[in-house]
Parts: sequence; structure tokens; C-alpha cells
Amino acid sequence: MLCAMKFVLLASFFEVLRDILMGIIRSILSPVIEAAIMVVYNLIISAITDWFTELLLAVWIAILNIVNLVEKVFNIFSGIDPVIVNDAGSTYKTSLLNAMIAQKPVANAFTAMTSIALVLCIFTTLIATIASMSDSIGEMKRPVSAVLRSVGRAGLTFALVPFSCVIILTTAGAIGENVMYIFGSGNTNTGISDVLFTTVAAAGGTQSKLAEYEGGQRFNDIDQVKKDFNTKKFDYVVAIVSSIMCLIIMIMCILQFIQRIIVVLLLYLISPYFVAYIPLDDGAKFKQWRELFIGYMVSAFGPIFAMRVYLLLIPFISNGTIIFSGVADEVAMILKIIFIVGGAYAIFMSKLLILSLVSQKAADNAQNAMSAGMGYTKLGALGGVGALMSMAKKNTDENKSQVDAATGKNQNAEKDSGGNKDQQFTG
Repeated sequence: MLCAMKFVLLASFFEVLRDILMGIIRSILSPVIEAAIMVVYNLIISAITDWFTELLLAVWIAILNIVNLVEKVFNIFSGIDPVIVNDAGSTYKTSLLNAMIAQKPVANAFTAMTSIALVLCIFTTLIATIASMSDSIGEMKRPVSAVLRSVGRAGLTFALVPFSCVIILTTAGAIGENVMYIFGSGNTNTGISDVLFTTVAAAGGTQSKLAEYEGGQRFNDIDQVKKDFNTKKFDYVVAIVSSIMCLIIMIMCILQFIQRIIVVLLLYLISPYFVAYIPLDDGAKFKQWRELFIGYMVSAFGPIFAMRVYLLLIPFISNGTIIFSGVADEVAMILKIIFIVGGAYAIFMSKLLILSLVSQKAADNAQNAMSAGMGYTKLGALGGVGALMSMAKKNTDENKSQVDAATGKNQNAEKDSGGNKDQQFTG
């Protein structure tokens, strides 16, 4: 009896002790443990966020460096930046198009074509004279005197075309090379990559810091960027997408400049043949050639001047000089990026504006080429989507057929097992 009472008292003591300890744990240790867990959790999340932010920043800076490289290529092919020509031991700077036309093989080819065109001009003169003499005597549509005047104009044009082409090329090259001074009111060291960076970095820095990054590609110093800006506030999705869009637009402009160089060289070399036809059509074909040549020569001025105007205006949007009122910060950021991408697209389309002022036919040809290129791009995208959908459908059908086959096998196996059981039972 006494032992039972001792056991009951001991159990009651341990129960009271357990309640006391549980109360201590709930009131003191549990908050401490929860706080420690939250601290560790926040540290892990912060470390992951910092690592991911640094990764996105590094990727974006790499894309901006590619944009800067492509912009340098843009400047070279457009004629803004000169190239160095090493000719017979002497070096000089000029635009890429002028350097190509000044090469000796091009000059030799032009001389050979001029010689052939002179012979062709003699034949066209004879044909035009015979055609004029064969007209009705009472009503001559084109008298011989008009043919002779055309021959004289053709001879003068043969002599003037090379000099006219050189003058046009030199003038166009000089304008392209001095475009920085023409638009010297802004920061001439500012590039597309700087504009893209300052536009996105405005969300995480002050105006004084943004002014320091408006030129010179200072964003390459990532450590300094982290000190000057809160990189966690950057909208990396918008930043990367807009940078890639501007990169694509500049690459398309570079392809236009390469096309311009080839077309201008071709028109320059075949110009004597159009001069040779002056006695036949009074210079109608030569007039078309002249419009096309001048049109393609000045077509580069559209993207060149549009680029400089764009770089003059876009900092006012990116550095906060012009503020979109009545909208949230996120909406204002999206509006800035839309303005940047839209301005880059306007640079690409500015070639048609200059071409249409000089030669509508050249503008129509360029428009058709752009439409065809965009159409091929859309067809390629649709074809890729269609191929993916067909592959997905094929895989689905194959999986379905495999499932059906497996189901059929199971049903056949069940039937065979059922038949064997019936045979065994019958036996």
C-alpha cells in the first residue's frame, strides 16, 4: 500500500515537472528557435537573391557589351567611323565605301566597262540615226539633229560621270564622318549601350550617379556599379529584352549598309552602259540610274542621322529630365523601354524616308525587300511552331498507340488466362 502511494506521488511530481518544462519551452525557447529559423531562412533567401541578381547583372552587362560592339560595326559600315587604307606604303583614313571604290581593281574594272560602253555608244548612235532617218519625212518624230545632240551629251556624260561619282562619294563620306560634330550639342561619347543602362539603372540610383554613366561604357566595372546602384531594383526582364531588341535592329541596319555598299559599287561600275544608251532614249535610262545612285548614296543618312537624334533625345527620358506624370514607377519604366525600342525601330525604317525623297522606285524596292524579309521571318517562326506542334502531336499519338497496345496485350493475357482456367476446370 505504501509503495503504491509513493508511486502515485512520484508520477504526480513528474507530471507537474513536465508541465513546468513545457511551459518554459513554449514561452521562452520556442520564440528563440523560431527567430533563429527565420534568421537562417532569410540569410539563405538573401544569398540566393544576391547570387541570382549578380548572375542577371553579369548577363545583362555581357549583352550591353555586344550591343556596344555591334554599334561600332554600325558606325564603320555606315561611314561614321573611318577605316585606315594602306596604299603603296602610305596610309590615310576614309569611309569604307570610298576605300572600296578607290581600290585599283575597281578602277580597272570601271575603265574596261567604259571602253566597252564607248563601243556600245557608237552602235546605239548608228541605230538612233537610222531610226530617225527612217521616220516619215513629213513628220519626223526625232530629227537627226536631236540624235547628234544626244551623242554630244553622252560624250560629255562619259567624262563627267567618274568625277560626279567621286564628288558625291566624297561629300557623303565627309558628312558621315563629321556627323558627330554636326550633332555636337549632346554627349558624343554616348552609345546605345549607355542609354540602355542608364534607363534601367534609374530605378536604383540617384541622378548624379546616372550622369556619370551617360557615356564611356562605365557599366563594365560591375563592382563599381554595385556600389553606385541598388542592383536589386533593376528590372532585368525589361532590360534584357530591350537590349536584345536594339541589338537585332542594329544588325538589320548593318545588313542594309552592306547592301548599300554592294549596290553603289555595282551602279558605279555599270554607269557607262547607261550613258551609252543616251542616243537611243534621250537619257531616260541614265536618269533612272542617276536617281538610284544618288538615292542609295544618301540612304545611309537616314539611319545615321536618326541614330544621332535618337541618342540626343533618349537621355532626357532616361535621366529623369522628362517625367511621365500620373503613372506608377513600373509603368513609367515600361514607357521608357517602349520609347527606346520604338526609337531603334524608327532608325531602321528611316532609310525609306530618305530614299522616297530621292528615288521612289528605290524606296519601293527597299520596302518590298523589307516586307519579304519580315515575311520570311514570320514564316520561319510559324514553321518552327508548326514543326513543334506536329512533333508534339506525333509523340502524343505514339504514346497513345503504345498505351493502346499495352492495354490490348493485357486484355489478351486476361482472356488467355481465363480460357486456360476454363480448360483446367473442364478437364
